[in-house]
Amino acid sequence: MSKTKDGEKEWASEYAEALHAKLEAKKESAQDQGFKIDELNIYHEVVGKASHGRVLGMGLGIKANDVYGCCEGSCKRARVDKNEELELKIKNMEEELQQYKVMKDEFEQLKATQKEVKQIREFMKVIMSQSNIQLPSTTVCIFLSQYYSLI
Repeated sequence: MSKTKDGEKEWASEYAEALHAKLEAKKESAQDQGFKIDELNIYHEVVGKASHGRVLGMGLGIKANDVYGCCEGSCKRARVDKNEELELKIKNMEEELQQYKVMKDEFEQLKATQKEVKQIREFMKVIMSQSNIQLPSTTVCIFLSQYYSLI
């Protein structure tokens, strides 16, 4: 569209004028229904997507990259690269989670062992008090460490 000297709109062709009318009608329809107006999607519905790297209705020399920010192929590659990167992150996080689970299991085993040692220590105190034998605490520790190394 261009404007004449007296300010009137002049269309390059009837087809261009019809496309413009369709665009405006779709915008009004979306607005009346309360939808957010996405001009790029409306444009794609009316005119069509880019073909052979060119954009219809924009004149010669205008490429999809100029209008949309990237052409379809490079956007797809970028999405594939991003998906691969995210899949790798997920895999690494799953491996890390597995390591934490193993560490948690080992910690639970240590807590159980510690509880057993405490019970054995109490049992030994009872036996020693009944026998009137008093061993230094280091001897008890050595005995327990030897006991658990045999297990």
